[in-house]
Amino acid sequence: MAPISSFRISVNSRPIEYQGQDSDRLLTVLHDQGLCASKLGCGTGHCGACTVWIGSTTARACEVTLGALAIDIDSSAQKVTTLEGLSDAEPLLAQCLVKAFLDEQAAQCGYCTSGILMKAALLIRNHHIEARKEAVAPLEELEVARALDEHLCRCGSHRRVMRAVVLASENYSSRRLAEKSTDLAPMLAMRAK
Repeated sequence: MAPISSFRISVNSRPIEYQGQDSDRLLTVLHDQGLCASKLGCGTGHCGACTVWIGSTTARACEVTLGALAIDIDSSAQKVTTLEGLSDAEPLLAQCLVKAFLDEQAAQCGYCTSGILMKAALLIRNHHIEARKEAVAPLEELEVARALDEHLCRCGSHRRVMRAVVLASENYSSRRLAEKSTDLAPMLAMRAK
């Protein structure tokens, strides 16, 4: 049996101390911490039910080992964000996604939903970052389909999921623009005087 070590990781902006082995999976650590939104589906990284953010990319928590996760909680590249932490990390984006998924009835049994939401959130966030404009065109369904291609949904709600992600992208864009114009309102009012 491999030796037990002490690991420090940052999950949802909270430092966690964990006693385990290099080969322990991140998904096990998350579940041991009571963070159970990431699901164990296939256990081989093929279904996407366990998708989390590590830094600014998505990863399958069932594949990531503690030994592979360079344990440096001060490094933003190694910070883990789960669905439970998404509303703190990206509150507006989380609100838009949840509302769109409810409006489109995209979550059927819900088993795959957390992984899809994490991938979709990063897709929308990166889309807006790359555009670097005030007004951003929403994602196209084809872009969403490509991004979510590796996520399995046994209920067959892929069409609803794609519509929900496009809708969330539209809502996120318009709400960000509205917030920016609201932020500018006091400044514009002072200029008018």
